[in-house]
Amino acid sequence: MNILIIGTEVVSKIIGEAILNEVDSITYVDDSNIAYKNWNFSNPKVKFFRGDINRMDILLEAGLDNADLVIASTSNDATNAFLAQKAKINFELISYMILQDPALLDIYKSLGFYVIDFHKVDPQKINQEIQKIK
Repeated sequence: MNILIIGTEVVSKIIGEAILNEVDSITYVDDSNIAYKNWNFSNPKVKFFRGDINRMDILLEAGLDNADLVIASTSNDATNAFLAQKAKINFELISYMILQDPALLDIYKSLGFYVIDFHKVDPQKINQEIQKIK
C-alpha cells in the first residue's frame, strides 16, 4: 500500500510513524522541506517531494496516481478538504483529511470524507483503519 501525505505538519509525522510498518511506502509532499528535514526520518520506505501542493501536476509527480490512500494534512481545513476531494473524485482514492476545527467535523463526514480530528489524533486507531483498508 502506497500512501501520499500532503503536508508536513507535526500530525503528519505522527500518522506516518504510526502506519509505517503497515504500508509499502509513504511519500510526503509539501511546499517546504524544513519540517521534514527536522524529523530525521531515515527509512527507505519514506520519501519527500517538494512542490506546490495546490498544483495537480506537482501532486502527480509526487505519486498521487500511484497512491492507494491520500492524507491531506496541511494547517488549513479548506485546503485539506479541497485536496481530499481532488484525490477522491479524480482518482477514486480513499482520502483522509486532518480537521483542525471540530465544529466542521460532522459536515465533512456527511460529505463522505474520512476525517481525523487534529486535536484527537490516535496513532493506534489510524493504524487500525489502515489495516482495515488493506
